[in-house]
Amino acid sequence: MKLQWFAKGGPGTGRSGGKGPTTDEIKEFTVGRIGFQELLIILVIILLLFGSTKLPALGKSLGEAIKNFKKGIKEGQEENGKDDAKKGE
Repeated sequence: MKLQWFAKGGPGTGRSGGKGPTTDEIKEFTVGRIGFQELLIILVIILLLFGSTKLPALGKSLGEAIKNFKKGIKEGQEENGKDDAKKGE
């Protein structure tokens, strides 16, 4: 994830002289990838917040939400295809 480089004032106001962000400015605002240790800490925090009894239900509801979202997108694409076919006739 990168933060917007114009947080320092945008083009022409920073050290870059109006030519966009310099390599140093980009490195300064870049957040590295999540490693194993960070992921483990996040999972432990989630476990502490929700407890071991609520996690399976939370995972199930999240899975159902993703499934319904994909189904809705597929149905929307099918409807758009039918509408396009009717307009072509």
